[in-house]
Amino acid sequence: MMLCEKCGTICEGGTVCPNCGEPLKNGEESALRANPEATAEEENARSAVVSPEDTPLSEAGDSPTDGMADPLEEPFSGVGVNSEADEAVPPLNEGDGPRPLDDTSVGDASLGIGQDVPPAAQWYQPDMTPAGMSQMTTPVVRRSPVKAIIIAVAAVVVLAVIATVTFLEVGKANLKRELMGEWSTVESGEGGYYMLELDFSEDTIEYNFLSEYSFLNTTIATLDYRVVAPNKIKIKEYGDDPITISFNDDKSMMIVSPAITDTKSVEYWFR
Repeated sequence: MMLCEKCGTICEGGTVCPNCGEPLKNGEESALRANPEATAEEENARSAVVSPEDTPLSEAGDSPTDGMADPLEEPFSGVGVNSEADEAVPPLNEGDGPRPLDDTSVGDASLGIGQDVPPAAQWYQPDMTPAGMSQMTTPVVRRSPVKAIIIAVAAVVVLAVIATVTFLEVGKANLKRELMGEWSTVESGEGGYYMLELDFSEDTIEYNFLSEYSFLNTTIATLDYRVVAPNKIKIKEYGDDPITISFNDDKSMMIVSPAITDTKSVEYWFR
């Protein structure tokens, strides 16, 4: 901006005053002429500011930051919004735990929002023990007593079935092992003595006639059988009626009821 010396009009630009037509001069020169005392004070203040370039190296410090205030040299001593509230809070010592908040209303002194904080007794404090954590992370599933009873009964039934099947299979295998081989009995007739023999294999029984004369020896019948229980067998040719098998203590005598080779109710075979 420039000042017209003739009429005193302040002009924003140009070289001629639009009011009187007087040529305009530089604003600083016009200001010196208009107020020489004020401009002289400004000049003195400007000359008092020393540029870093004008400072000799001998007077400058080792670091560019020398002479500047260190923000870490003194701790911040300012107070909060409410200095009275800050002075009422005692300082924390080393080793002190977290300071609980007051049960009273906290105003602008700490929060700055004037919001009431609920008492500390009403705050939610989760149980961080292992038991508490397990309850927070593991859902509790409650089963009805009827359902639990049904599950228990079903488990007992399954175990009973497994035990029964195992017992039957083991007993049937033992009976077949005992039957395998030749069982015989001696009979007498008009011509003397002869022998009848039952020869058990895996699934057949050969009913043989043996005498003193080898040319008379023969197989009377071949029967198909299967073990149906730990002490029973069924012969295909005799239908579905089971035949009970038992042994004496030393397994040297087999008791068959009803008889396989006769109409008797029982017969004895020896090994």
